[in-house]
Amino acid sequence: MRNNQGEYETIVNNDHNHPTKFGCSSKVVEMDVDTEIPAELLYYQGPRYHISLIPMWRKIDSREEAGSDPQCGK
Repeated sequence: MRNNQGEYETIVNNDHNHPTKFGCSSKVVEMDVDTEIPAELLYYQGPRYHISLIPMWRKIDSREEAGSDPQCGK
């Protein structure tokens, strides 16, 4: 995601060889129906028989919820 200075900023890092796991961001990205967010998605496939990249977003009720999903890292 690009920050206010026009530079890309990492919000989720789920890199390296590992079994399929859910990577989460601890940063809140505020969006509404008119929001456009320039993003760069770096993709790496491996190990061979694991699910590859599936980007997902979800609504949270408060900033305290960011990165606190019990499935993060599993």
